[in-house]
Amino acid sequence: MSKSKQYKKSRYLGVRICNGKKGITYEVSYYPFPGAKKKYLRVEATSEKEAFIKRAQLMGEKPKYQTQEFSFPELKERLKLKCQADKDSPKTIINLMGKFHTLFEEFLPLHYPHVKSINELNQQIIERYKQFIVVDKKRENGWRDELTKIKSIFRKMVAIGCCEERICANVLAKFAKPKRELKVYKEITIDQKREFLKYIKEDRPDLYGITFFIMRLGWRREQVISLKRTDIKFIGVKPVEIVCQPQNTKNKEPFVLRNFGNDITDVLNEYYQLSRGYEWLFPNRKGNKVHSNNYSNYISETSEKVLKIRLTPHDFRHMFCTHAKKEGLPERDIMAITGHKDIGSFQIYTHATGEGVKKVLDSSKIF
Repeated sequence: MSKSKQYKKSRYLGVRICNGKKGITYEVSYYPFPGAKKKYLRVEATSEKEAFIKRAQLMGEKPKYQTQEFSFPELKERLKLKCQADKDSPKTIINLMGKFHTLFEEFLPLHYPHVKSINELNQQIIERYKQFIVVDKKRENGWRDELTKIKSIFRKMVAIGCCEERICANVLAKFAKPKRELKVYKEITIDQKREFLKYIKEDRPDLYGITFFIMRLGWRREQVISLKRTDIKFIGVKPVEIVCQPQNTKNKEPFVLRNFGNDITDVLNEYYQLSRGYEWLFPNRKGNKVHSNNYSNYISETSEKVLKIRLTPHDFRHMFCTHAKKEGLPERDIMAITGHKDIGSFQIYTHATGEGVKKVLDSSKIF
């Protein structure tokens, strides 16, 4: 019998299955010390896992990977429980569960139906998964987010003993996060903002307050949509604080805004009265929380219709930071409104403006 028929590769590092005349045995291989010749040794074991543990013992170290084997549906349930125990936001849990579904319930059954364990994943499979996301699913800029979420899933699985640590250390670690794709900065004038808000107030008054706050304060979409009536603090009948709960902020820290102007006070009072009897400060027409994706789609479609430029709610955050910076306002004061915690992340949101570039060029005129 040829050597290729005698040996079968195991899913455990350094272990091979030997099919010989005496039945199934196991061979382990390892380097006794750095630079040494690889050593091969037959071991008595009843399973691949036991052979792997004996290999580690032969190497003079405790085995690093002692995990339980679970089916993918079981892993999914355990991941959800881990997310809940970590107090991840509902949005984060939905994102992670969605990535789990794509990898384990969509991609693997289609391209690697023989893979039944999380510990069987290797670099070649993840490389093919990258192609699946970017090419097959036509998400040209989607790999950065996909890789970030997948690494998060596997770290959680390692933490609860459902995945071998080597998957993170030796497989996923070989995939560097792609650089962030810089988005084209979009500018609209104050008059265009007023025109847009006026249209929304007539078309969808339930979405007017959300849009006003995002434009006026540079807040993230989810921060505003998730505001509850109880997050508005009053002295008498005057609102004096707006509290963003930690589960709705990117850094998971509570954020409080004080000392806001009369226009903000007026909008708060208006929607506080309109939302009486509901949980949310800006409920939809049925009294429920506004769905984030539905809101974003509305803004994109409506801005293209009214302003002839397709915008997202996040574009207003970029505009707020850029224009405040252009006015020469201190970065720390701007960050106190937007909720940024460090200068580096804040600077991602500042861009060169057409007006600013023109001023620089005018200042350098020779003739």
